[in-house]
Order: sequence, then C-alpha cells, then structure tokens
Amino acid sequence: MKRILPRLVAALAMVTMTLATASADPYSDLKQSEKKFYALKTWHATLTTAGQTFSMDFVSPDRMREVMSRGMALTVIGRSGWMQVGGQTHPLPPPMMAMFQSRVQTIRTLGLEGDLAKNYTVTFTGMRTLNGMATRTYHLVKKSDRRYTIDWWISTVTNLPLEALVNVDGKAATILYSAFNSAITISGP
Repeated sequence: MKRILPRLVAALAMVTMTLATASADPYSDLKQSEKKFYALKTWHATLTTAGQTFSMDFVSPDRMREVMSRGMALTVIGRSGWMQVGGQTHPLPPPMMAMFQSRVQTIRTLGLEGDLAKNYTVTFTGMRTLNGMATRTYHLVKKSDRRYTIDWWISTVTNLPLEALVNVDGKAATILYSAFNSAITISGP
C-alpha cells in the first residue's frame, strides 16, 4: 500500500496537468476563451491604470455601468446613457457615450478583435497560480506596434480570463475579471 499511494498520486497529478495545459495552438486557446467570455450574461471588471481604479459591470446584451475612483458613475442601457456626478444625474453626451461603449467593447472582446494571428504574436508562457487558482498564461505582442503587449491569465477550470496586464508604450493597465454570470443589476435613473 505504501508503494501504491505515491504512484496513484503521481498518476493523478500527470492526468490533472495534462488536462490543464494549453493546446499546441495558443491562438486557438485565446479565441476559445474569448468566445466563452463573450457569451457570458454578466461580469465585473476592475481596471487600474495611472493610479486610478475603475469598476465596470456588464449585463448582456447592452447594460453597462462604470464607477470611477472619484465617485463619478457612467451608466449605459442600449442607446441611452447617464453620468452621475455629485449626486446629480445628466444625460451622457454622444462623444462620451461613444468613448465609453468603445472601452466596454474592448474589455468585452478581451481586446482581441479581428484576426488574432494576423495582428498578434502569441506565446504560451506556462502554468501559473493566480490568487490560488491555476491558470494558463499567454504573452501577446501587437505586430504593428511591438510597444503594445498583453499578458493573460486564463483559468484552467473555467477557461475564462482572470487577469490581463496591458502595456502600451510603457503605460500599464491591469484588468481583473470576476463575478461571471452572477446577479448583477443595472438600471437607469
């Protein structure tokens, strides 16, 4: 029995690692994760950049709320949007609405729109643990601008993104994803 138990544990570890590892095609891995993420009904993201933190909630198909570190909140439902500042609610001006919708679309599609193989060099960089969760990690370099890179941590259990580190010309943004398909409600004023 003493000899069998270590062999069983080793065999189980090998099976688990085989199931958790990435395929031979990191482009396919990311596209599958993107497809699964895009199909979610709800999610939450926290974006940190330049010392500021933004909190974003999404409810499919077209409800979004962003809360900024200074207490300002933006809410979009379909083609209508509102900005809340200092306890006052105002309609969102069209340029701000377009900017906000563009940012949400980038986060919703994981920034991987278009032909991934044509636009990025993607490298599987190994298995890592992130906040106690097993992940596959990827490093992307934009072919048209090598100063634009993305590092992804994708859960081995759910195949959903847990974190992204985006670097654009030396400026970094971290996005943490959570609350997948949870009870998030977004309503207008």
